[in-house]
Amino acid sequence: MRVSAPRVCTLLLCSLAATPLRASADRYAWTASGNRPPLLRSQALRALAESEIVKVTVGLRWRNPAALEQLLRELSAPQSPRFQRYLDVAEFDATFAPAPSDVAEVAEYLARSGLTVTAISPDGMLITAVGTAAAVQRAFSTRLVLYREDNRIFYAPENEPELPAEIGRQVLGVLGLENKILLHPHLAALPAFNPRSGQAPYWPQDIARAYNFDALYTAGIRGDTTRAATVAIITAYGFDPADVAAFWQTFGIERTLESVHVVPVGGRTPATHDETALDVEWASALAPLSGVVVYEGADATFGTFMELYSRAVNDNRAAVVSTSWGACEEAVPQAYLQQAHAIFQKAAALGISIVAASGDAGAYDCGPGVVSVDFPASDPLVLAAGGTSLRADLAGNFWEEAWPGSGGGQSALWPQPLWQSTAAARRGLADVAFNADPATGYYVRAGGRWQQYGGTSAAAPCWAALLALANQSRARVGLPPVGPVAPLLCELAAEESGALRDVVAGENQVYRAGPGWDALTGWGSPDAGQLVSALTAHPFSPSPDDPKPLIAFLQPPPPHSAPLVRAAFSRRCGNSALDLRLVKVDPGEYDLVIGNDLVGTIGTRGASATARFLAVDPRGKLVMLRRRDQSETVASATFPARELAPARLRARLLPAAGSTAFGIANYQAHHGRASFRVRAVELPEGEYSLIVGGEVVATFESEHAGHHTAGTVRFDTRAGAGTPFEFDPLCKRVEINRNGIPCLWVDPFPGIDGCP
Repeated sequence: MRVSAPRVCTLLLCSLAATPLRASADRYAWTASGNRPPLLRSQALRALAESEIVKVTVGLRWRNPAALEQLLRELSAPQSPRFQRYLDVAEFDATFAPAPSDVAEVAEYLARSGLTVTAISPDGMLITAVGTAAAVQRAFSTRLVLYREDNRIFYAPENEPELPAEIGRQVLGVLGLENKILLHPHLAALPAFNPRSGQAPYWPQDIARAYNFDALYTAGIRGDTTRAATVAIITAYGFDPADVAAFWQTFGIERTLESVHVVPVGGRTPATHDETALDVEWASALAPLSGVVVYEGADATFGTFMELYSRAVNDNRAAVVSTSWGACEEAVPQAYLQQAHAIFQKAAALGISIVAASGDAGAYDCGPGVVSVDFPASDPLVLAAGGTSLRADLAGNFWEEAWPGSGGGQSALWPQPLWQSTAAARRGLADVAFNADPATGYYVRAGGRWQQYGGTSAAAPCWAALLALANQSRARVGLPPVGPVAPLLCELAAEESGALRDVVAGENQVYRAGPGWDALTGWGSPDAGQLVSALTAHPFSPSPDDPKPLIAFLQPPPPHSAPLVRAAFSRRCGNSALDLRLVKVDPGEYDLVIGNDLVGTIGTRGASATARFLAVDPRGKLVMLRRRDQSETVASATFPARELAPARLRARLLPAAGSTAFGIANYQAHHGRASFRVRAVELPEGEYSLIVGGEVVATFESEHAGHHTAGTVRFDTRAGAGTPFEFDPLCKRVEINRNGIPCLWVDPFPGIDGCP
């Protein structure tokens, strides 16, 4: 039998877009993909007037992105020597910020195109400029067009923006070429109530009692004005200080307006918004001595919110950030999401916790019938706060169930973060929960009147206040802020420590609350006293102890059968480890490479060796073992993204009419190893193709074997056991073909859970 190398077929999809205002055929050589919003239901009207003033923000890439990702894993991994050893702004910028020369080059290009650069963020990541539509179109080789959708008129680029290659290689996103994407507040209202009537909604003291903030207040943990215990609020529009003062006075909260600092971004606006009032009033009420910094945007466009996030992170005045504004994730261009994620990466490296409302549309954040989630809660570096209905009896006892409006589900963009262990392949949210039902809601003073509000907009600032108190408690014993806290909350939930109260009832039309993590309420709502105590004193797990590690076998390049390399990836919350066992290996030094990143070295003196690498994530990436002295790859494999389901499947291949040939196909999966074997008997001598799912995966020969002809093809993910393979034969047609004519086939081959 002879087996050829697999043949890979790729389908290239091409689309053509108009590129007006092109100065030359090669000037615009780089396309900034992922910056154009979805326009499926939009009606084009006419071109935007060339004299119209447009504001754009160009976002640049971080330097050393792979090193930054590894740093963030280590900062969140309790077993890592770098656990919670956060950077300061200067350290981060020196290593990761765009080079000043690159920033200057982009700014100069914008100026040459006729735009006026109005702001550059301190780290150089965001460059904001304004100019006429004509200048913007010239700079980005596009045309801005007015569209109508749902009785709203907006402008957007006719095609993805394009830039000269020397400029484009530095650019991550171009924001402001559209004004379609707006962020919305996640608050829900009921009719107003008199705060002195004793009726619902809840007072701050009620919420403090229900979630055991009282235990913190008794211990003297009420917040302070240090960075660790200060809360930054990211919001569009402002608030009336008189409303906030009246709220404090009514509920006996001893604060002054000097404890609240306002930072306008994008220009001052006289407009106020009930959302901002809610955030300021409730964050300041539950952390009554903490500083509050309000970053107010002049509007709710995505570009303005990027400026808000960037300003709060670069100021670094608050170790906790709360935002209750969001947008349907799938309606946001991917480059925008990547731009926000880059800012959140810097926040995580600085030890800043970001809390966001998970949304108030249940499982349908993008509209009825569209299962979707909300940005920025969907970002894996953000703590997504879902919602509950908090109820009380006359004796003062409280209980909760999931609020049907609580946003949650699975991200369409972000893969499952290292600290999450759900069955899904992508980021799941919410992470935690707090009261959000407007029927069991909160007093808010806004616009000179009292209102009863709910929504996950309330859950976010309440969780932010709690994390600020946790930071104050940790500072007392010399610990840094909690930073990106989700991995630690995962640990506490796994241990059933009582710090998080599991919410097990309720649904949002698609998902149900139940024991353990769920999409409505995450790991549950807090017992503030126990949570802060655990975050202050808990040593956390020193190593991962996942009982079902992901296993892969690294294959040597053909025709070699050694070395044999078994890789086992285990994780629990923020902890992870990749354990390698090498057999039949030559003595020497070997580099382990994951993706394009060198993660460590293995030294061997004999024919076998073992090694452990901490705080790595190989899932879905090419893992290679290279000989250090020659950079020669001695074994490699694409690591699985999830565990192989155990299987033992067998199917008979049907012959063409009149043929006496027959064949058998077998698939087995067990303990991370998969094998696929096809054997054909009584085929005429000659060369045949094995086709799986329409793709030729190998060729083989049918040869005389005793009194009959036979040919066999064997694939195996374990080195030395067969030809390596990465295709999936389950639920696909398997065919043996000669000269384009099918000889034997099964359609389809069985699947583990059956085939549709």
